[in-house]
Amino acid sequence: LQEPGVGSYFVDSLRLDIERLKRTAGTHRVAYKDYHHFVSKKFPYGIYYTVEENTALVWAIIDLRHDSSWIEERLSS
Repeated sequence: LQEPGVGSYFVDSLRLDIERLKRTAGTHRVAYKDYHHFVSKKFPYGIYYTVEENTALVWAIIDLRHDSSWIEERLSS
């Protein structure tokens, strides 16, 4: 049997982070326009989402090692 690698751990961790949005959506700081932002618990990735009618919509998961202007450019497109 092949053991799961870092890739599986990464995806599973992000899924858990996104699952937490069910309880915490809207409580994170607004980083750009209407995009809320929170940092993954295990990895240096930001999860950017909006809240519409009691629903969190995840728009991007971005490596936070990019500079802020690069991130804002991606969110604006």
